[in-house]
Amino acid sequence: MIKKLFLAMVFFTVVATVIGISYYRQYQSFLKTSVFVSNTVIEIKKGQSFREFTKRVKNKGANGEDWQWRLFAHMQKVGQWLRVGEFSIDAGETPLQMMKKIKANQVLTYNFTIVEGLNWRELKDRLMADNRLLHTLSDINDTQLLQQLNSDKETPEGLFLPETYQYVNGDSDLDVLKRAHEALQQVLQKQWQQKKDNLPYRNPYQLLIMASIVE
Repeated sequence: MIKKLFLAMVFFTVVATVIGISYYRQYQSFLKTSVFVSNTVIEIKKGQSFREFTKRVKNKGANGEDWQWRLFAHMQKVGQWLRVGEFSIDAGETPLQMMKKIKANQVLTYNFTIVEGLNWRELKDRLMADNRLLHTLSDINDTQLLQQLNSDKETPEGLFLPETYQYVNGDSDLDVLKRAHEALQQVLQKQWQQKKDNLPYRNPYQLLIMASIVE
């Protein structure tokens, strides 16, 4: 009886070891396998759990079994490095490479260019036409916009520096305008500090207006 019990224990130990080795090899293979076969953008939302993140990744066609992703989450302490935003996962990138990209917060960015010579209405129309931006300008008038910018001017005309600005998914048209306005303030202050003392301008905006007329 004892001998049979011993043999049974040996048998189950061997079976468990074989199964364990098999799962270990499968998991190691999973770590070396590309997450996606083609370049794919994934989005991590605020408050999203790893289970929800995994489901979203799997719905995008990610390789790997559910148990492999769960083990990966446990082993790599995923909850400590998930970041909010969109991430571009290149074809061939492994789970560890994907983790490194997200951990480094390498979010996908987009560009919006304010072309020199645009008037305020044209700029506003272009912002409204950018479908990646959250549109908030339709809910406020020019006076309210100026308040948001902390500007004492009477119109938004000429308050934004012509330049290319980066934004991420979730940013609004107002976010872009605030950056463009701040960029203009910095340029004006620099030019104001460098102006000649005998010029008849009382503030940086007068200098800007004259420069625009000359151009």
